[in-house]
Amino acid sequence: MTNNLPNSPPQISNDGIKRIPLAIDPNFMNKTSSASPTNESDANDKIQNGSNQKAPSGQSLVNNPYEMFGSMPLDQLIPVILQSRGIGSKFADLSESALSEEIANEAGDVKSVKNLDEDVVMESSDFPAENDQEILKPQQIEGPVTREVEDQMTQEQFQLLKNSTVQSLNLSLNESSLALEFVSLLLSSVRPSAANASMSPFLKNAVPAASLNAEKIQYEKATDSEITEKKLTTRGWKLRSLEESRVLLKDTHKALEASLRIEHNYWSKISDYTSKRDVIFKMKDQETGEKSLGLKYGYEDSGSTYKQERGIAILRYNVLKDALEAIPAEKQQFESMNNGPFEKFMRVRIFTRIQEEDDYILSGETALDDLLVAANNAGAEYDIRRQISKLQFLIFEKELMYHLKKESETLISYGVTLENENKITVEFPTEKIEFEMMNLTDEVILNHQQDAPKTNDRKAALILIMLRMLLVVMFKKQIRKKLLMVAHSKAAAPFESEVLLLRPIMGKFRHENYLSLLHKVIKAYVLDVVENSKMTEVPTNYPQKSASALRETYDKHIMKLDEEIGLFDKILQLPRIDLKVELPNSGRIEFGLESSNYCNATTSVKYVDGSEATIFDTRFSNFKELEDFLHFIVSEYVTEGKEQDLNME
Repeated sequence: MTNNLPNSPPQISNDGIKRIPLAIDPNFMNKTSSASPTNESDANDKIQNGSNQKAPSGQSLVNNPYEMFGSMPLDQLIPVILQSRGIGSKFADLSESALSEEIANEAGDVKSVKNLDEDVVMESSDFPAENDQEILKPQQIEGPVTREVEDQMTQEQFQLLKNSTVQSLNLSLNESSLALEFVSLLLSSVRPSAANASMSPFLKNAVPAASLNAEKIQYEKATDSEITEKKLTTRGWKLRSLEESRVLLKDTHKALEASLRIEHNYWSKISDYTSKRDVIFKMKDQETGEKSLGLKYGYEDSGSTYKQERGIAILRYNVLKDALEAIPAEKQQFESMNNGPFEKFMRVRIFTRIQEEDDYILSGETALDDLLVAANNAGAEYDIRRQISKLQFLIFEKELMYHLKKESETLISYGVTLENENKITVEFPTEKIEFEMMNLTDEVILNHQQDAPKTNDRKAALILIMLRMLLVVMFKKQIRKKLLMVAHSKAAAPFESEVLLLRPIMGKFRHENYLSLLHKVIKAYVLDVVENSKMTEVPTNYPQKSASALRETYDKHIMKLDEEIGLFDKILQLPRIDLKVELPNSGRIEFGLESSNYCNATTSVKYVDGSEATIFDTRFSNFKELEDFLHFIVSEYVTEGKEQDLNME
């Protein structure tokens, strides 16, 4: 069936017979045209402008509303109804009576059309319907949004639709470009020139041409031998995987057993060798990078102020020796800085001066402590308590040397020499004492064990013991200083806040030298001159602390510390001795030798005549002045007095 232009005459076929298009009832048609309905916007323009245009090809002469709108959803059907009724129509204004009237009018129009002769030419132009109603035109189901909806659309909705459309276009363009690139690359193996023309520059540079190919490989059915070999290979791989899994599980089980045994031994030894007095905490082992336990072996809680070493050891389990080891945390860092071995101990040597020669001979030396000598059995050597005691001993020796060097800086004028950071020398008129920090090596240990006993070995050992005891006193004083409250603190005694290690020991030696010199002076200027004169030593009464002074703090802990510190009063007291020389018929001379700072000597001289009258009472810090004074007393008051008595007789 052909479509004619509007108002055109009937067409003549090839056989000369005139033919006109017929309006066929849709109910007699088995199948409607498959052509797409007329564009909605074009149909609206035709209705509004009233122009006669050519009907599109393939369009049905009669529109079947039921076929087109029967299954349409309401959300699409209602806008179509409103559009067909004209602008300004509302769906709420539709009523059953109005629709019945319109249907009746349309039925009359259809009846009049049927009465027309079949030879009448059917014009395709649009006729205005009665009651100013427009003829219902076929509408596209999924057409664009109606004008009314467009008028009601907001700017935000428009932007969302625009962005969605742009995104879809970009995605489509990207997919089409990728498809074109794929086809071009696939084509480059057959037609390189055509493929290069359509390939992008990036693809040309990134992917070589003809690198993508498609071939059809003929499938070859495997033979029975190949199938059997494949099955055997598959079983072999499975058996191999099972064997490797078995070995892996077995090795893992052994490793877990070994780890469990190590952990059990580790915690068992820690439980056996540590007590509630030990300070144990978690820390990281810097050498292995593993988490471990740290043990504090320093004396910080006991009053120590030594900051050169933290005094922390890592409890590490030695798998080879099956023993727990206490490794100092600073050992590796100390040795890496080329400071020598980490383990050092103090050695005291005594050198006696040779009278004929200006030289010294070794007369005494301290022995090694038992902790520094290797144990007889391996069990004692691996004892963790012995290792901790050894570490405590070594850090105590280092702190002792640290305080000795600090004190030696103020005693240089009294014969103390700080030769290096590990050696201090104290010189006396007849001997020399040397304090040195020695590296704990096998050679040093062997030499000490092979040394023969010397005369002053016991004296050297007593000096070292005295130094250690004085360091303990310093610790106790530091604890007492922390415990004492400011409101109840007593006035500090002389040198209480200073380091007292070398001073008390030097005071004893220097006091003996001063006393020997005083004896020589008294003998030369008094005893040898005055006949029947006799010198005696008078007991010295040191001031004692009263019990009330000890109870000032009202704290049992501080009182206990005071009592423990008081045990060392005899050692820490300034040296003093009183001498008395009896002069027959001339009274007596009283001497008092004391020290003000452990190193200097002051001599007091008091002369009392026969009538118990004090003639002189003075002090001397120079023995030359003392000699002159004694010579004056003896010559003026003792010798002349006797001559006068003889003359009177």
